[in-house]
Amino acid sequence: MSATPIAGEDRKGRLSPAKRELLEIKLRGRRPNVTRNEISVRPPSQNPLSFGQERIWFQCQVTSNAALYHIPLLAWLDGHLDVRALEAGLNEVIRRHEVLRSGFERKNGAPVQIISPHVELAIGHVDLQDIDPASQESEVRARAGVEARKAFDLAHPPLLRVMLLKLGPARHALLLTVHHIVWDGWSSGLLIREICQLYTATLSHSPSPLAPLPIQYGDFAYWHRRTMESESGSEQIAYWKKRLEGLPDMSALPTDRPRAAKQAHRGSTHSWRLSESLRDGFTNLARGNDTTLFVVLLATFKALLFHYTGQSDLAVGTTIAFRTRSELESLLGFFANALVLRTQLGDDPSFETLLARVHETALGAQSNQDMPFEKLVEELAPKRGLSHNPLFQIAFVLHNLPSEKLELPGLTIRVEETSTDSATFDLVLHIFDERPGLKARLEYDSELFDHATIVRMASHFDALALSVMTHPGSRISAHSLSAPEQERQLIDKSSAKLTIFPDRPLLHQSIDIAAEAGAIAVTAGRESLTYGELVERSNRLAHHLANMGVGPDVPVGVFLEPSIDMIVAILGALKADGAYVPIDPSYPAARIQHILADSNAAAVITTRRTAAGLPDISTPVVFLDTDAAIIGANPTRAAPSRAGPDNLAYLIYTSGSTGLPKGVMVSHRNAVASTLARRQFYAAPVKTYLLLSSIAFDSSVAGIFWTLFEGGRLCIPGEKIRRDPSALIRMIEQEAVSHLLCLPSLYSVLSSLASPTNCASLECVIVAGEECKGEVVARHFDRVPRAALFNEYGPTECAVWSTVHEIKSEDRADAPISIGRPIPGAQAFVVGPGGTLLPPGVPGELYVGGQGLARGYRGRADLTAERFLPNPFGEAGERLYRTGDRVRLRADGDIEFLGRVDSQVKVRGYRIEPAEIEKALLRHPSARDVVVIASSDKTGGAKLLAYLVTAAGAQERDAVFKQYLSEHLPDYMVPDSVVILDSLPRLPNGKIDRGALPATSPTSNSSARASEPSSAIAALMAEIWREVLSIEDVGDDDNFFDLGGNSLSAIRVIARAQQLLGKDIPIASIFDDGAFRAFVLEVELCAKGEFADDELNALLAEIEEAPEPGLSVVSGRGLDEEVRHV
Repeated sequence: MSATPIAGEDRKGRLSPAKRELLEIKLRGRRPNVTRNEISVRPPSQNPLSFGQERIWFQCQVTSNAALYHIPLLAWLDGHLDVRALEAGLNEVIRRHEVLRSGFERKNGAPVQIISPHVELAIGHVDLQDIDPASQESEVRARAGVEARKAFDLAHPPLLRVMLLKLGPARHALLLTVHHIVWDGWSSGLLIREICQLYTATLSHSPSPLAPLPIQYGDFAYWHRRTMESESGSEQIAYWKKRLEGLPDMSALPTDRPRAAKQAHRGSTHSWRLSESLRDGFTNLARGNDTTLFVVLLATFKALLFHYTGQSDLAVGTTIAFRTRSELESLLGFFANALVLRTQLGDDPSFETLLARVHETALGAQSNQDMPFEKLVEELAPKRGLSHNPLFQIAFVLHNLPSEKLELPGLTIRVEETSTDSATFDLVLHIFDERPGLKARLEYDSELFDHATIVRMASHFDALALSVMTHPGSRISAHSLSAPEQERQLIDKSSAKLTIFPDRPLLHQSIDIAAEAGAIAVTAGRESLTYGELVERSNRLAHHLANMGVGPDVPVGVFLEPSIDMIVAILGALKADGAYVPIDPSYPAARIQHILADSNAAAVITTRRTAAGLPDISTPVVFLDTDAAIIGANPTRAAPSRAGPDNLAYLIYTSGSTGLPKGVMVSHRNAVASTLARRQFYAAPVKTYLLLSSIAFDSSVAGIFWTLFEGGRLCIPGEKIRRDPSALIRMIEQEAVSHLLCLPSLYSVLSSLASPTNCASLECVIVAGEECKGEVVARHFDRVPRAALFNEYGPTECAVWSTVHEIKSEDRADAPISIGRPIPGAQAFVVGPGGTLLPPGVPGELYVGGQGLARGYRGRADLTAERFLPNPFGEAGERLYRTGDRVRLRADGDIEFLGRVDSQVKVRGYRIEPAEIEKALLRHPSARDVVVIASSDKTGGAKLLAYLVTAAGAQERDAVFKQYLSEHLPDYMVPDSVVILDSLPRLPNGKIDRGALPATSPTSNSSARASEPSSAIAALMAEIWREVLSIEDVGDDDNFFDLGGNSLSAIRVIARAQQLLGKDIPIASIFDDGAFRAFVLEVELCAKGEFADDELNALLAEIEEAPEPGLSVVSGRGLDEEVRHV
């Protein structure tokens, strides 16, 4: 990376040598003491590497890209060339500059510089005169690439080589390659100047016109190291420490591919020209704001990065020539130093304000530029890794030093840079001041970015530059990256039309006529219900509810396990013109009470068995079993409907940041449009749908009504089957399931057990609720190739789904799976923080709208107004929902999910506000401070992690807090691990430093360290637990759920064990006890075929029903014999 002039350096570079010297004299008295010390010849025994050389040497030891630090040049020579004069000139330059005679060896693990007294350079020669002239240029460029990538041996100087390609009697191409450890951008111009003077002198048999060098590069290196040990060096260290305190570890610039564990440094470039008018605009902005061209260009680049990253704290690197003294200007060598230019944009400033901030940053950096980057990294000690550069990963370089004229007797010379196909950083913007216009080049890591992405970024830079010139007083977020005509095209492509219209306006009405009365509508275990029976039972229940006062917009709680009763209850509530409120029976009492109270439910439907989980409530209860006679006395015909399409169909509660769940109000119009969109989009009609979702999860709405609208059969597995992947696969085969919707993490397990035989009936598999990973896709097409695979996305506020993507087997494995495009009847816009529509490639927040958009939040007008906004891109009266999801448009029109703009997470498909968990945990008397985060595993599933600070003297362990939360929150909101800390790490601004939170190791909760496995199966099971739970140790008494396990990870353990052993293993082997040793014993019995689940359960029941211990009912010997027999 070449050196950048900052602040006044760009103007300084255009001064004559005399004026530069005078300016240096005037500046010398104003600079810090660091530059007053004279640079003298170092002691003979001292020959240190400079700080920069040390860094490059180290990087060369760890990178596999030999060309990473090569600087190649290509010169076209037309005319008579005296090769001997050229070679003599080159060798005189090598004699003059000892840095070109330097080699770098390793001694005791550290680099040592060895300077050879004499080094001779021989120019290589290749004759290409026989090649067709039309092909010569491409051949030259190909050879230039090969030369540029050929490795140097750092121990053997010169670290410079020259190849001369003869193209004709009077035409040559000169390839020069030099290593960055002895070179910088300034050196290239200096070499050209010295070669020209020496070549001319040789031809005229004159002595060298070059004055002797008073010092050498090694003298500078020695002086700089001594300087940084002085008081002045300490002052600069203090400045940079304060300036960069709390700097983010890494840029949030989104990439096209995941970052590898180690940088390969493979790169490419994209170049384009900025018009003369743009350059004039930049110049006028600089003049009007009393700053420099460098500052204006950097501010524009930072504004672009603000749009792309969403980061308010931006660090961009640059390099300076670091030739702060006149005696250094005549030296070849690596003087360039990297500076970190940090800017805060949290208040979304105007561009003029941003200019002032960047100007101030540049001046401060220039005043403290003697601090070597390598020492800065050492002092700040940021998180290091081979995957990224420390402190900054994005850089900006302005090249505007005066170009040296190549004037040799009898020769016309044209010099150009060639590429090494390498990238030192993720992204570097180079600007070349080539009057009258500017030339720009983006150098990028091709392992991270596609070329098309970089081309788009270049066009966005141009559009932004024009915008900030026109409206410099506008906030950064308000500047558009697209032209008006491009925005119109984006709006047109951001919606899809729903072409199927409802025969009947209410959600339940089409079900009555969807199929013949004798067709099976619902199956659950051995029980089934025809469409005719379903209509009659739901009609009777509707009359019963209506008699209780249920009507339009009146909520009715449904407190039932997945079952036929559940479907009857839902339809009964709808047919009574009410809105059903699904409540999972596993919810804690406090949450159930809140939902019933907040919804003001007129009734709650349940059964006597399920009602055992109901807390004390005042809401009237309808028991489908014991009230069956009363309900059955009602008419079987449907009552006339008083509800309309805008009345509520259902009310689903999701996690809320206030500490309490909030109710999302979905109308019949919303739900019908969402269901019809499925009929329009999906080609395969539903024959049999396997319902795996909880009633409280909105994907259950999709499965229930899509199936019943199409006259299909809804297949509901029991709880035991839902937890057993092998049983689910058997059910798919036995019930001839055609459609399936589940989490990607669950489908990852199911597909690992699937085959073209046992899943032959599957026609459509839908994954939704969390990120879908490439390994899930690969396994699907390997195991279930006949079934189409889809990735759905959508918040509850948009009636289940908003976008969808059909995944193809050829989808790139290294790219994130897209969430697709708007479904029929929906809109999806990528919007910037200033409300502007963002073009492809630029991340923003996803706003969704259309016919599925919910009415809002029950009793939360404030939150409804905050999240449901007028649609600025549509017709009057239309609204959009701010999802809080960070996405970007791809070039093909698909949307890519990037994460959240807030702290909300998804776990097992449920949206969770960590703040709700934090507030619940802080209600524990021993809790003082807490933060909850989520981490992902390789299947896309998420785990919740709580970091807790307890009161002084508190003795509670993590399990106590998990138990406390389980009494107040649903199981999916209870963190997998609770890590107790002395304090939470915080940034200087007081915010929690999430990046500094320790990597959780659930083994800290382990009751015993891992011992030698008792058997081969025990060793195998321990490895599976370690892999699935991401832990290091497993003790015999460790409980699966205390180690961070949940129902999904339990399913993964069972599936993996069954795969490896080829035996069916009951899911209860984890759920019944949870202890590792008990699990191993059960697996070993299964492997031997000796385990009889029913037999053991019967004996356990007999023992539990026996009198208390101490009563002589069964002798100890007799009990031992019974257990031994089992």
